[in-house]
Amino acid sequence: MYTGIDDDKVIAIKHKMIKQIINLDSTGFNNNLSELLAEIPNLLHQNADDHYYHSIFIAWLSALRFRIDSEILTNIGRIDSVLKTEHFIAICEIKHDENLNHDTLIKGALNQIKDNEYYKKYLKRNKPIILLAIAFHNKKVKTAIEKLS
Repeated sequence: MYTGIDDDKVIAIKHKMIKQIINLDSTGFNNNLSELLAEIPNLLHQNADDHYYHSIFIAWLSALRFRIDSEILTNIGRIDSVLKTEHFIAICEIKHDENLNHDTLIKGALNQIKDNEYYKKYLKRNKPIILLAIAFHNKKVKTAIEKLS
């Protein structure tokens, strides 16, 4: 495995993150992403934008063997990423802005998913749909997880 982490540990981390999403445990999921973000040297964050952080998120989850699709077009907009497991489908919106705080970014991400009804395309899949907002600000990450009601 190219992560430098043995396969058993990768699988354990993946299952832990799946459980956190199922349980709507934003704090636990956020802690996992924060640990991954801490591995990136400060100098590599210079001139970072949404695309940079989106790419990091995709790379992390791909390395952990998640099935993740990105830049999915809908009739109203474009979904940043969709995480698919046997247990759920998570619609992910990733935000980055050095001028707005984490909470504002999280609210904007969740509103974008809901306002653009990004989840509609997945309603017939008979799996719970999770809304996952990820905000990067000042080289830190914060997440919010909600189940579609």
